Formats: sequence, C-alpha cells, structure tokens
Amino acid sequence: MKRLLKYWHENKQKILITIGVIVFLIICIRIADEMVRKQNENRTPTIQNNFTAEDVTNPENAVITDTELTEEERKEYSQIIANFVNLCNQKEIDEAYNLLSESCKEELYYDVNTFHNNYINNIFTTPKEYQLELWSEFSDNVTYQITYYEGNLLQTGGQSSNRNFVDYITIVKQNQEIKLNIGKLVDKQTVSSVAENRDIKVTINSRAIFMDYEIYDLTVENASNNTILINDGTIANNIVLLDEKNDEYDSIIYELPMSSLTLNSGEQKSFRLKFNKVYNASSQIRFMEIRNIYLDKEQYDAKQNQEEVEKTTIRIKL
Repeated sequence: MKRLLKYWHENKQKILITIGVIVFLIICIRIADEMVRKQNENRTPTIQNNFTAEDVTNPENAVITDTELTEEERKEYSQIIANFVNLCNQKEIDEAYNLLSESCKEELYYDVNTFHNNYINNIFTTPKEYQLELWSEFSDNVTYQITYYEGNLLQTGGQSSNRNFVDYITIVKQNQEIKLNIGKLVDKQTVSSVAENRDIKVTINSRAIFMDYEIYDLTVENASNNTILINDGTIANNIVLLDEKNDEYDSIIYELPMSSLTLNSGEQKSFRLKFNKVYNASSQIRFMEIRNIYLDKEQYDAKQNQEEVEKTTIRIKL
C-alpha cells in the first residue's frame, strides 16, 4: 500500500493526464457514433419522401404528352392497375386475365395459359412492388410506364436488384368498362382502308400499335392474269408507312417468307406485317405505300436484272 501511495505521489501528473486522454477519446467516440446514427436516421426519411406509395402508384404529370387527368380519373386508373398487380402477386390468374381488353387477348394472350406462361411466370416469380409514370394519352387511351421492383421499393429506391422489369400498361374503355392493355400494347384499331392498281387490290384490315413497333393486318387480291410478287424480301423500304411529315418507317419484311408474298392469278392472301415505328402520340400515320410490286413472277424469275421487270406501286390511305 505504501508503494502504491508513493507511486501515486511520484507520478500523479502523468496518471491524471493519461486518464484525461482516455476519457477524451471515449467522449469523441461516443459523439462520432451519435452523429452517424443521426445521419442514418435522416437518410431514411429522404428516401421515403422520394418514393412514397402515393407518388409511385398515382402519378400526376405525363412524361411525353401534356396529359391532364381529373382526380377521379387518376384514382380510378391507378386503382385498376393496383388491382391487377395484386392479383398477379397472389397468382389469381383468372381474375387478372379478366382485366385485360379483348384486343390484348387477341394480340398477345389468347387464353389464360398463355397469359400465365408468358407474363406471370416471367415477371411474378416473386411478389413485386411497382412504380407508375403517366406516359401519354391518345384517342382516350391513357398509357403508363410501369416498373416492377424486386424487394421493398420504399427502402431500396428500386436500386437493389437487376431483376426489375419495365412494361407499359394502357387504360382502354371496352363496353363502358375500363380494361387494360399490357405487354406494351397501346391500341388496336379496325382500319378497313382499300386501294387498287393494275388489278391488284390491297385492304388494310387492322393495326396494332405497340410501344416499339406497329403490326398491320393486310389482305391482297390478285385479279390479274399473272402470278405477282408483292415483295422479294430484300429491301425493307419497299413497304413503308408515311406520317404527316412524309417521314418513312420501314417494314420488317424479312420475317415473312416469299411464299406469303407470291399470289397466283385469282388468289387472295392475308398476312401480318410489322413496321419499325416507335410509338409517338404526336405523330400520325397517313399512308402505307407498297412499292415495286412485280407484275409477272415468271418474268422476275427469268430475268437476271430484276429492274427490267414491270412493276407498280400502291398507296393506301389510312
């Protein structure tokens, strides 16, 4: 004990300084911990303020067009999309399928099993949250971009997974009911436009407008005395769409076999043709033009230089 007292008296100043330094370091560490904790607390509300349930599922402003929806429309459209997503999450396949428009079923999901395999099984392998952006309005159809998220959107801000999936959902009215077009289908329209030249008659029956392309249902009748070739499949701009500015949109003609484009005398054929036309609500297609229709397939086959074969063009007004 005497040794301890002696050591204390001899080293009192050093001991007090050491204790002071230790206490100071402990206080600094606690202050730093408290600052980090408060920063983390402040960061979470910021994410929540940026991604609230109201913001991401009931948007106000359109991205592409000057669309203005009433409060009632916003709530009604957001609610039917919410119902659809909830049914998909719960694997209520029949009920979700019943919310689709007839056009959507005809174009993409002709029965419940197709919808289940091609949409539900591709996206809803796990429950999804989602974010909506009001995209555009055209012909009373309102289109939303919908992003399906893996995980909790309010916590992650949608940045936690590469398994997010983007689609476009369009609100359409069918027999006074609101229905949905999904799978990037915006609209399907009956057209019934007809043009004729050199005993060749072309009828456009309908068109399906997607976000990335358009598909036209055509019927061609050959009343001439020769076998004709509508297109040899080598040049995409032989069949084009033209808008009000005469801008051209090429067909994806290579998807069709030449046999579909060859018509014997007196023959009629129907086929569907896709065009590289990205959806734009402010751009309207006015014409389809079918160029370089070969009027004699036998002559086309015999000639080494097809430029010598007699051809014609048909323009159909939409």
